[in-house]
Amino acid sequence: MKDKVEKILIEEKFDGTWQVLPVHSVGIKGDKRIYGKVIELIPKSKWDYEIITNVSKRLCNEIEDICRVTIRI
Repeated sequence: MKDKVEKILIEEKFDGTWQVLPVHSVGIKGDKRIYGKVIELIPKSKWDYEIITNVSKRLCNEIEDICRVTIRI
Protein backbone atom coordinates (compact mmCIF):
# COMPACT_ATOMS: atom_id res chain seq x y z
CA MET A 1 0.00 0.00 0.00
CA LYS A 2 2.82 2.42 0.88
CA ASP A 3 4.26 2.31 -2.63
CA LYS A 4 0.87 2.94 -4.21
CA VAL A 5 0.19 5.94 -1.94
CA GLU A 6 3.65 7.41 -2.61
CA LYS A 7 3.18 6.97 -6.37
CA ILE A 8 -0.13 8.85 -6.35
CA LEU A 9 1.28 11.67 -4.20
CA ILE A 10 4.26 12.09 -6.54
CA GLU A 11 2.10 12.00 -9.69
CA GLU A 12 -0.27 14.62 -8.24
CA LYS A 13 2.66 16.77 -6.95
CA PHE A 14 1.40 16.75 -3.36
CA ASP A 15 3.85 18.66 -1.13
CA GLY A 16 3.53 17.06 2.26
CA THR A 17 3.53 13.85 4.23
CA TRP A 18 0.90 11.28 5.12
CA GLN A 19 0.12 8.61 7.65
CA VAL A 20 -2.27 5.74 8.15
CA LEU A 21 -4.44 6.51 11.17
CA PRO A 22 -4.91 3.78 13.79
CA VAL A 23 -8.65 3.58 13.13
CA HIS A 24 -10.89 2.04 10.51
CA SER A 25 -13.89 3.66 8.93
CA VAL A 26 -16.97 2.66 6.97
CA GLY A 27 -17.11 4.00 3.45
CA ILE A 28 -18.98 3.43 0.21
CA LYS A 29 -17.41 2.12 -2.99
CA GLY A 30 -19.83 1.61 -5.80
CA ASP A 31 -22.96 0.14 -4.25
CA LYS A 32 -21.20 -1.56 -1.34
CA ARG A 33 -20.14 -0.57 2.14
CA ILE A 34 -16.52 -1.21 2.97
CA TYR A 35 -14.58 -1.14 6.22
CA GLY A 36 -11.15 0.28 5.50
CA LYS A 37 -8.15 2.33 6.49
CA VAL A 38 -8.04 6.09 6.95
CA ILE A 39 -5.19 8.12 5.45
CA GLU A 40 -4.29 11.54 6.85
CA LEU A 41 -2.67 14.05 4.49
CA ILE A 42 -0.36 16.60 6.12
CA PRO A 43 0.36 19.50 3.73
CA LYS A 44 3.72 21.28 4.24
CA SER A 45 2.76 24.60 2.74
CA LYS A 46 -0.22 26.35 1.21
CA TRP A 47 -3.12 24.10 0.42
CA ASP A 48 -3.92 23.52 -3.18
CA TYR A 49 -7.51 22.30 -3.04
CA GLU A 50 -7.38 20.89 -6.56
CA ILE A 51 -4.37 18.71 -5.71
CA ILE A 52 -5.87 17.58 -2.39
CA THR A 53 -9.16 16.75 -4.11
CA ASN A 54 -7.41 14.75 -6.83
CA VAL A 55 -5.18 12.92 -4.34
CA SER A 56 -8.06 11.97 -2.05
CA LYS A 57 -10.21 10.72 -4.95
CA ARG A 58 -7.37 8.66 -6.39
CA LEU A 59 -6.39 7.16 -3.04
CA CYS A 60 -9.94 5.99 -2.36
CA ASN A 61 -10.60 4.80 -5.91
CA GLU A 62 -7.29 3.14 -6.72
CA ILE A 63 -6.28 1.55 -3.41
CA GLU A 64 -8.75 -1.05 -2.23
CA ASP A 65 -7.88 -0.85 1.51
CA ILE A 66 -8.47 2.92 1.79
CA CYS A 67 -11.98 4.23 2.33
CA ARG A 68 -11.42 7.70 3.77
CA VAL A 69 -8.87 10.54 3.49
CA THR A 70 -8.56 13.33 6.05
CA ILE A 71 -6.43 16.49 6.11
CA ARG A 72 -4.54 17.80 9.12
CA ILE A 73 -5.07 21.54 9.52
